[in-house]
Amino acid sequence: MLSRPKPGESEVDLLHFQSQFLAAGAAPAVQLVKKGNRGGGDANSDRPPLQDHRDVVMLDNLPDLPPALVPSPPKRARPSPGHCLPEDEDPEERLRRHDQHITAVLTKIIERDTSSVAVNLPVPSGVAFPAVFLRSRDTQGKSATSGKRSIFAQEIAARRIAEAKGPSVGEVVPNVGPPE
Repeated sequence: MLSRPKPGESEVDLLHFQSQFLAAGAAPAVQLVKKGNRGGGDANSDRPPLQDHRDVVMLDNLPDLPPALVPSPPKRARPSPGHCLPEDEDPEERLRRHDQHITAVLTKIIERDTSSVAVNLPVPSGVAFPAVFLRSRDTQGKSATSGKRSIFAQEIAARRIAEAKGPSVGEVVPNVGPPE
């Protein structure tokens, strides 16, 4: 069996290896096998074997060459009957009609009345971050008995039960140091 081509070998080297293989007359590593017809059995055995051919469709009305690609003219939008065309209108007049000055924008700002809203200041504490809000099982919207639970949910439930029982005897480590 021939070795695979190396990264440094050129096209000439590959053609030389191919001619050596063909001259040696060795059996190829791949064998072509034609599959038989599953449903018909030997009903189609009188037909000659399949040959490579192409179906060519000839249409009498069409030319041999496709038409040249010519870009289509740009499409223009039709104006509605009540509006004037943009080229008839002066651009400055159009800006004057649609543009709002900054003073017009600023005068339309309406502030919300916050006099009746209670302000809750954070409660000062000695902790750097606020306490974490833990949701109860009732507010999660799904009861524990509604069907199968995931493995993750089962593990979390087992840990919560273990934490509720308290530490076991093996987990309790006596404090040997002096009291503070």
